[in-house]
Amino acid sequence: ALRRLIADILTRSGLDAQAAEDGNAALRAVDAGFQPDLVVCDLMLPFKEGTVVIAELRDRIAGVRALFLSGAVGAMDLGEPLLPKPFTPRQLVEAVLALLDGD
Repeated sequence: ALRRLIADILTRSGLDAQAAEDGNAALRAVDAGFQPDLVVCDLMLPFKEGTVVIAELRDRIAGVRALFLSGAVGAMDLGEPLLPKPFTPRQLVEAVLALLDGD
């Protein structure tokens, strides 16, 4: 699955990455104590849209950053960082590092 590939790419780049099966699983992980600095999230998820998941995560973790992924036309008007699909591993890592370095 793409989520495992993304986590593997980020881990091989020296980052601590965890993959969640869907938005609800990510919310459960945070409720269990996981505190991410950044969430890479597809706009189109099962059960909940990515924007809803990120809003709920931000209710739990103030200031958590997000990088949205999308292959959808028109997704560029989010007002949030977006990495359009398809992307290369290098583009993913560069986008993540740019957001993490924005402290």
